[in-house]
Amino acid sequence: MRIRMSSRSIVFAFLGSCAVAACGDDGPSDPMLCLDTPENCAGSAGMGGGGNGGSKAQGGKSGGSGGKSSAGGTANGGDGGDGSGGSSKGGSSTMGGMGGTDGDAGEPNLPMGGSDSEGDGGEGPTAGAGGDEGDGGAPDTDGGEGGAPDSGTGGTGNTGNTGNTGNEGGAAGASIEPAGGAGGDSGDPDPDPPLSLLGNGSLELGTSGWQQYGGTFARTTEKARTGSYAGVTTDRDENWQGPSFVLPSGEGDYQVSVYALHTGAEDTELRLEAKIVCSEDDETYVTIDTKEIPPDEWTEFSGTLTVPDDCHTVQVVVNQPGGDDFPDIYADDAWALDADVENLAGNGGAEFGKQGWQDFGCMMVQSDEYAHSDAYSMLCPERGDAWMGPSYLMPTGAGKYSVSAWVLHTGEEDAPIQLSAKTVCGEGADEDYPFITSTTVAPETWAQLSGTLTVPQDCTLVQLVVNQDGVDEFPDLYVDDVEIARKP
Repeated sequence: MRIRMSSRSIVFAFLGSCAVAACGDDGPSDPMLCLDTPENCAGSAGMGGGGNGGSKAQGGKSGGSGGKSSAGGTANGGDGGDGSGGSSKGGSSTMGGMGGTDGDAGEPNLPMGGSDSEGDGGEGPTAGAGGDEGDGGAPDTDGGEGGAPDSGTGGTGNTGNTGNTGNEGGAAGASIEPAGGAGGDSGDPDPDPPLSLLGNGSLELGTSGWQQYGGTFARTTEKARTGSYAGVTTDRDENWQGPSFVLPSGEGDYQVSVYALHTGAEDTELRLEAKIVCSEDDETYVTIDTKEIPPDEWTEFSGTLTVPDDCHTVQVVVNQPGGDDFPDIYADDAWALDADVENLAGNGGAEFGKQGWQDFGCMMVQSDEYAHSDAYSMLCPERGDAWMGPSYLMPTGAGKYSVSAWVLHTGEEDAPIQLSAKTVCGEGADEDYPFITSTTVAPETWAQLSGTLTVPQDCTLVQLVVNQDGVDEFPDLYVDDVEIARKP
C-alpha cells in the first residue's frame, strides 16, 4: 500500500524510527525501519536509495521534492508539473549523500507554462550538488521519477508537492476588425402628424362639439386630465347616459379615442359606444371599447368605428354597459381620425333632411324641385343679401380639406356664385370668412364649385357656404352633393 504524506512528515517519521530500531551490517531489512540508535544508522555508500519524485499534478502544478536517501543515496527531484508547473526541488540526503538532480526546464510558451527555475541542492552533512534546472510539466502527463541513487536500490519517492501556478498568458491581442461604425441617424419625426377631426376634444373652448346624452352635461375644472377643463355627466339614473361628442357621418372607418373617469365607490365597467342614425332614422348602437376601471383614475378608451352608407348622425358616448350604480362620468381629450373615408359629409346630398346643414342668413328647406342627383337638394329661398346661402357643417379639426358643392340659381341672367366658409376659432371666438373659389353660373344650370380650405387650430365652428359677393340681385340658391375630404 502506498502512503501519501508531505515531505516533512516522512522525514520526521524516518528519523524518529532510527531512535528505536537497529541496523544490520547489510542495512535495514525494511527500508522504512532501523533497528538501532541513530549513530548506528549510517549505511554504507549505496545502501540507501534515492527516492523517486512524485507524479506530476495535472493542470499546471509542479512535481514535488525528491525523497531523502537514508544512507548517502542521491534523490532526484520529480519533473515539473503540467501546464503551469512551478520549479521542482532536488532531493536531500541525510548522511552526506549527493543531492538529487533537479528536473528539466519547463517548456516555454505553453498556454500557462511555468517559469524555469533552479532546483535547490540536497541537504545533509555533506550536501550534494544542486539539481539541474527544472522543466515545467507538459500538459496531461504524469510527473517525472526521482533521480537514480549513486548506489544501491532506490526507495519509492514521496508524492510530489503541488506545483506553483504558472504566469498568466499575455494580454489579449488587438482587434483585427475595426470597430463597427455608429448607427444611422434616427428618422425625423413626422412633421405633420395626423390631426384630430375634433377641434375642441379637450373642452378648452367651451362645449362646442359635445352634446348632452341623458343626465346633466357640463364643463368642469374639477378633474381635468390635461389643460383646465373636462366634461362631466351628473344626475345619471340609467346606464346609457354619459358625456357625448359628435363625429362626421360620412361612410368609412374612423379611429376614435377618449379618456374617461368615474367617481364610483369601486371598480366599474365603462363603455365607449356610438349611436349611428342612417336612412329613415334607423338607429344603431355600436360598442367600440369596454374596460373595468377603478374610481378616480383616467383611462383611455379607443377603437375603430365603421360608419355605414347613408348615415346622417354619429354620436360617441362614454356610459356603462350594466350595473345598478350610476356614478358621475368625466371625459377629456377626445380624438378622432378619418382612417378610410372618402367623403366626410354623410348627408351632402340632402336626402335625409337638414341633418348636417345649418342656416346661414336664410331658412333652408329640403327641396325636390331641383336635384343634381337622387331626389333632393337644399334650398335657401328669399335671400335678402349676397352673403346668405345654403351652408353645410364641416369638421372643426385643424388641417387642409378638399371641398366641393354643386349649385343652381333661379336668376334671370348669369350670376357669379362663390364657395366660401365661416370659421370661429380661439378663446376669443374669432370669426373669419375665407374665400375658396367662384364661378359664373347660368340660370337653372348645375355647376360645381371646388377648392381647398385650411382650417386653423382651436376652432369650434366651420361652415361651408355657397353664396355671392358684390351683387345687387339675390336669386334662390340650390345646393346638392357636397363633398368634404381631408387632404394628406
